[in-house]
Amino acid sequence: MDVHTLQTEVEQLTAALASFCGFRSVWRGPNGELVHSEPDDELEREGYRLLATLMRPDRDTVTAALIAGQPMRPRVELGWECDAAPAELVPAHA
Repeated sequence: MDVHTLQTEVEQLTAALASFCGFRSVWRGPNGELVHSEPDDELEREGYRLLATLMRPDRDTVTAALIAGQPMRPRVELGWECDAAPAELVPAHA
C-alpha cells in the first residue's frame, strides 16, 4: 500500500466512523476494500479480515489500525541485515 492510498483510506474511514455513536468493526475485504460493520457481525466466512473494533477514533488511531492490518513480508524475503543488539536500538519516539 502506498502512502497516498493510506492517507485517503484514513481520511474516509475517520469521517465515516465519526457519524456513529457506538463501536464499529473495521474489515479488509478479499479485494482490499475497507468496510465497517456492527461488532457482532462476523464477516470472516465471506473472506474479510478484522482489523479493529473502534469507537469514534481519531486519525492516528485509524492509521495505526490500518497499518497493523497490512501483511508484512518475511525478513528473509526483504534481505534486511541488522548487526545491532537489542540494547543498542534507540526508540523511535523520545
